[in-house]
Amino acid sequence: MKKVRYISAIFAIVFFFLSDARGAEVKARLCGYLQNLIIYKTDSDFDSSRPYYKPAGQSVGYAGTFFNPKFSLLVGEDLRVYWEAELGLNIWSRNTAEAFSYSEKGLVLKHRQIYAEVKADEYLWIRAGYQYVADPTGLFLNHWLGAVRVRINLSERPIEFFAGQLPDQNYESANLDFNNFRHDIFPWGVSTTFSGVKGWTIQAGLYGLYDAEVIIRHTWLFTPVVHITRSQEFSTFGADLALQVGWTNRGAWDGSDERHTAGALQIYYMYGAARTAWGKYVDGRVVPGLAGAEESGNFGWSMSLLVLSPDDTHERSGENYAFLYSGRSLSRTLVFTEDELRDRGDNLDERTSQRVGAFFRSRTGFLLADAGIYYYPRPRLLLMGIAGAGMALNNNNARGKWFTGVEIDGALRYQLSPHLVVDVVNTFFVPGGVAAAFVNTINPDSTRPLYMLEVSLNAFF
Repeated sequence: MKKVRYISAIFAIVFFFLSDARGAEVKARLCGYLQNLIIYKTDSDFDSSRPYYKPAGQSVGYAGTFFNPKFSLLVGEDLRVYWEAELGLNIWSRNTAEAFSYSEKGLVLKHRQIYAEVKADEYLWIRAGYQYVADPTGLFLNHWLGAVRVRINLSERPIEFFAGQLPDQNYESANLDFNNFRHDIFPWGVSTTFSGVKGWTIQAGLYGLYDAEVIIRHTWLFTPVVHITRSQEFSTFGADLALQVGWTNRGAWDGSDERHTAGALQIYYMYGAARTAWGKYVDGRVVPGLAGAEESGNFGWSMSLLVLSPDDTHERSGENYAFLYSGRSLSRTLVFTEDELRDRGDNLDERTSQRVGAFFRSRTGFLLADAGIYYYPRPRLLLMGIAGAGMALNNNNARGKWFTGVEIDGALRYQLSPHLVVDVVNTFFVPGGVAAAFVNTINPDSTRPLYMLEVSLNAFF
């Protein structure tokens, strides 16, 4: 009966907009993509030790389906109602289409964005609801959350204000009357854009976080950010800088306050075919596509550098220098950072960090340099080669190790039709002591190389 009521409510809302809408013209738009994915890895870590508790063996392999529909209702010229969901990643050997939706073996469904967006006039824009929010760098805040965003257009410099809530681990009550704002997490921010000459653009802002999840140990964090880009006909250069200052009440081991002072830097350059190699970033994910040689040239190359500041040797010493990181960067690597083909949460910038709510804190620090080449031998065929190397910035927090590893990726993308793309990616990863220390479950000194194969079929509309 609950499912029937939910479906009835959805149809009632849709029919209300379609039939009434106070006489305004209503348009509906549906887009998205469906991905079938096969992944194989020689091991789940970098250790050849045979675990007794994994009788199926050490290799990792699965096939799954991911569906990402996006639905918009455009009411007149000033109102948009938006809904986006993710069905999956559903593993064929685990999730069954015959199970009930609330069963652990049923198909996984996530509602990513549900919001209303209003353009009151040429000077005022408002969006409220569950939505994707990122600071100009994306290094600190880069999340889906419930929020209100207000943009005011003053001359050529729009100013945007935002405030929202991040879900925390303290479940207060199913009864709404027992919920309050005393132990919640509140991100906020204000930013603006300066458009300069010769393709230069500067976005600057101040973002903050008030985290009261832990009783009597509240955190105030302030993060000024600057995003600088220069786009020309065939190239894009960018630099991101984020600083963090703040404190945590009673955060030190002796009960005193702990101060936060940290920073992050990201520099990147993309030329030619590199600018749209994996697709385009839209609302926190890469939308697959193939720009084609006629749009970006037959050849391209890219370089990027990511630096996250490390903490000191003693945790909760009264000073915290580790950057609170979103887990998302512009690096093209697939093992070190988020896999652009399908993010699975097993990237090393997250696995070598502490999980702090919706963020990651790397006490070892993180330095990653990568480069890539891109070539169109035919109009619908793209070949890609990516190499990256990483290291820690404080080896005392990584069992005395400095080197994280080297990654080499070889990828092929072929456009079967205007709406169908196939990807084949081969990845070789040679781990260092840092990766082994954080990932291995038996021998933290073993550095056995890893091979990964990814095959993806993407249908987008």
